[in-house]
Amino acid sequence: MLEIYSGNSRADIDTLGAYLSSLRIGSVEVLKESKDGHQTHGGCAVLSPFANRIRKAEYTFEGVKYSLPKNSGEHSIHGLLRDYRWNIEKSVNNKVAVLSSVLKHPGYPSELYSKLTYSISEDSFSVGYLAFNTGSANCPLLIGFHPYFLTGNKWKLDYRGNIIKLLYRDQFFPSGETETADLKSEDLHISALDNCFRFDGDLRLISDNGTLLIRRSNMPYLVIYNGTFAGNDSVAIEPMTGAPDAFNNGIGLLRLRPGESFSCGFGITVEQEIIGSL
Repeated sequence: MLEIYSGNSRADIDTLGAYLSSLRIGSVEVLKESKDGHQTHGGCAVLSPFANRIRKAEYTFEGVKYSLPKNSGEHSIHGLLRDYRWNIEKSVNNKVAVLSSVLKHPGYPSELYSKLTYSISEDSFSVGYLAFNTGSANCPLLIGFHPYFLTGNKWKLDYRGNIIKLLYRDQFFPSGETETADLKSEDLHISALDNCFRFDGDLRLISDNGTLLIRRSNMPYLVIYNGTFAGNDSVAIEPMTGAPDAFNNGIGLLRLRPGESFSCGFGITVEQEIIGSL
């Protein structure tokens, strides 16, 4: 376990999956901890080289068919690097941690080097992801993060601009059709949510636990989930570079040639630490 801290702020990072198991910014406990130790049931998991589900745990890339582990019924979910032990490259003044991993897997067409940089201050936290194709073949890529934000009983979102909802042909997989969504409802917290959206702007999560500003870089998609594992006191707002099943449907899919790299990330700033009723 690796810890970074600044003042009262603290983040705990497990090198298995580079998983952010807990995060406190100032006086605010930001993340709901996993009750069963599963990385995508609490904290903030790193999802790479794909996020969300791949239908039937298979895809075809540049004419070659690949198979992935079936770990969500007949589907594959949330990438491969959660099972890798990441290397600690360096720690800077206890406020910055850099971890790296190299993905080599029969279900992936190339070798992928990944570097994560976690940074913390007294009022904010950020993570940057650098992916670099170190292999000899092109590779598909979709990066995501899975943070569960503690909210208390009530929460709502504030933002500027239009949010586009991806419509599903069944429970999990986008059909390619979209519609404009309104996520500013005061009753959003009682809605059943497990949906993917496209939105390029900043989000404010306003809840009984305070107000968080969430900013993303090169991650225009997000999944909002408040199902079973969120309980009644959190919501998962998951930044992603593409849509569920992008390896098959191509929505937001990145393609890296040998020697090419891509960077993305997100940050959280506590704008209000007062805990009270929404």
